[in-house]
Amino acid sequence: MAHQFLERGLIDGIRLTVVPIILGHGIRLFDRQSKEIALSVIDVNHYEKGLIELSYEIIKAS
Repeated sequence: MAHQFLERGLIDGIRLTVVPIILGHGIRLFDRQSKEIALSVIDVNHYEKGLIELSYEIIKAS
């Protein structure tokens, strides 16, 4: 569902939290996009135990 909102330009930003655990297999966060979506980092927060929160602004195509 998130990828449909991204495709339609309905999302202004993305916040990702990275937890430092290796699981062996990953899951895709977003389905394949039909177009490239440019992001700009707006904030990075580091927490105890290595957790990192990344905030991105979606750069709208003009």
